[in-house]
Order: sequence, then C-alpha cells, then structure tokens
Amino acid sequence: MGFRQSPDSSGTGVASVETVPASAHCRPGDHLAGEVRLRGGDRDVRVGEIALSLVARLRGEGEAGLEFHRTVIAGGLDLAAGGPHTIPFRLPLPWETPLTEARGRHLRGMAVGLRTDVDAAGRGDPVMLAVGPLPSQQRVLDAFAELGSQVKSAHAERGRVTGLHQELPFHQKIEFHPPQQYGGHVRGVELTFLASPDGLGVAVEADRRGDLLSEGGEPFGRFQVTHGQARYMAWEHELTGWLQAVTGYSSDHRWARGRRRPYGGG
Repeated sequence: MGFRQSPDSSGTGVASVETVPASAHCRPGDHLAGEVRLRGGDRDVRVGEIALSLVARLRGEGEAGLEFHRTVIAGGLDLAAGGPHTIPFRLPLPWETPLTEARGRHLRGMAVGLRTDVDAAGRGDPVMLAVGPLPSQQRVLDAFAELGSQVKSAHAERGRVTGLHQELPFHQKIEFHPPQQYGGHVRGVELTFLASPDGLGVAVEADRRGDLLSEGGEPFGRFQVTHGQARYMAWEHELTGWLQAVTGYSSDHRWARGRRRPYGGG
C-alpha cells in the first residue's frame, strides 16, 4: 500500500513512489521499519529530499490529518531514467502516538498514517497504520472490559490534559459506554493515555447526566504510574472507586478533583 503516480505525467522524472512498511502493526514507542521504492521516469532526475511523516486525523479538522512527527530519510539522490531505487528506513514512533486498535478491534473514528514526501514527485496518500496498545495500556483496557464497559468510539483533538505530562499538541480520547449499574447517572466515560519511556499517564472523564456539577466541566481522575505499576495495578478497583465517587457524591474529594499517583515502583 502506498501511492503511485502515472508514468512521468508531471515531467518530474519520477514515475512512481511506493512506501512499504515491514509491518503496518506497531505500538507507541516502537520503531517502524520498511523501505521506500522509487522508479525513475523517462529521464534522469535529482531528488533533493525524501521525508516520512506520521499524521493523525483530528476531530473536526478534515481528512488531511495533522503531522506530528517527520524524519528526512534521504537527500541529494540521483535517480536514473527508468531505474529502481530502494531506501530502507527505521522510523521512531512517538510514545504519545494515538491508538487505532483496542482489544483486537479498530477504534471507530481513528486514523494514523505514514506519509511520504518526495520533492521531485510530490506528496502521496498515507499508508494506514494499525497502532495497538502497550502492555501497560492493555491492562487498563482490560479493566474497562472486566467492568462491562465497552468501547464506543475514539477521536483525537487539540489541547492538553491538565495535570499530566504531554509532548504532542493533541491527545486521544477513547469513549466507553458506562458499566450498566452506572448508566442512569453517566452517559459515557472517556479514557486518555499519555505514555512516555518512563511511565503512563491515564486520565478518565465522565459525561454525567443532568447538570450535576456546580463548577462546570466534567468529573475526572488522573493517574501517573510506571509501566510496571500499570500492568499490575488493580484498575478494576480504582475505576470502580472513581465511578462511585462520580455518581454518588463521595466524600473522597481526591476523585472529584483528580487523583494523581507519583512515579515509583517497578
């Protein structure tokens, strides 16, 4: 999968460009390997720069997607007429790369792609990637499933998550149906992951029925843990406590104002 141009129709001297990842399946923090395959047109051409970009579709911003990582993999290349040329690449994926899959299923509303820019041939359509969760993220997703909270959809939007470390100018929200016992009070729950090499930030936000908040906004909880902690935490207990506080006006104000766990442990 990639993009191809009609044979030298633009007069650029590049007949086709194809970007082929070794695998379209990846995870945040991984390195995506593959190769860019060029074929020359009817004359020799000098290719000044070849760059790979990661793009994500943001809600309300059209289909083009926002570029959130870019790497130049080659430059100053002489491409002979009709001749093939292959450029291998190994592209690091940011730790905050949004997920497109959860529990083996595509997240409706999400799209992350790998785009190739060749200055002599233009820009092609992105190769779509399947970004799955880290083990630490998978543990949280499993906890939602264990509580009977099923994924509804997902989207990425500009903005920052208060109280958690964030590198990219946007973040992802994975939307869940509430567990059945809380359905009368909560329309849905949104989950945000902010991963880094050192750990995992987790934010959960409830969409409550009715005007139940005196200060505006929605009740949320926050966690900052290491990847090791995230894999072995009793997330079912943590999420249940948060939902009970959200729906029952618990006196435990740590939940209403956002709960934060420091780094530590394994």
